[in-house]
Amino acid sequence: MNLKLLATKILACGAVAAAGGCYWLIGGEEHRRKQSIAKYTNMAEIHETAGNYAGAADEYRAIIELAPQLAEAYLGLGNNLNKLGRFAEAAEAYRKAAALEPENYNFRFNLGVTLARAKKYEEAAAELEVAASLEPDKAEPYIYWGSALREAGDYENAAAALARALVIDPANTLAHLNLALTLDEVDPARAADEWRKVRAAPDALPEWRAMAEERLSPGGEGD
Repeated sequence: MNLKLLATKILACGAVAAAGGCYWLIGGEEHRRKQSIAKYTNMAEIHETAGNYAGAADEYRAIIELAPQLAEAYLGLGNNLNKLGRFAEAAEAYRKAAALEPENYNFRFNLGVTLARAKKYEEAAAELEVAASLEPDKAEPYIYWGSALREAGDYENAAAALARALVIDPANTLAHLNLALTLDEVDPARAADEWRKVRAAPDALPEWRAMAEERLSPGGEGD
């Protein structure tokens, strides 16, 4: 190899790199950027495994600085902020992911659920409606959409969304529970039917069964 010629090329490249003339050098920068992203991703996974969600969030922020168009980095940031209970910040991270990939079900669903956790129920319902339209054969988005609508005081549409979830998955105990809670507000007789289904469900959590027993007991709300 002619080292003198190589040195001349390097010096020339240094002068024109800003103009985009040294493609091999730019490729080297891109390679280093990808290596850094891989390093930060690996560190984020290590932090998450150890339960250090703040540390993992910092790693995802570093990735975002290097690759602001990488939607998955915003998803990772949102997931860890959620685990820290920082719901408003998590929602903003998911919102940025959804802006980059509006048709991504996971981004829209996570955004909707997190907005509900932040008690922004009307915004949550709007996002979960979009999520349901993206995956119309899944019960999950309809359950959370109905729950958000109930918290927003829209009991009629909440019941309709939850009824749709039960058309998709008739044995879904979470859907029966949320429908029972919704019908408590507008139709106690129908609510009692749903509470009986919750009480009889083999996969009902103990606290769900206790709630059903309370509602169905003499003098209870479902009595």
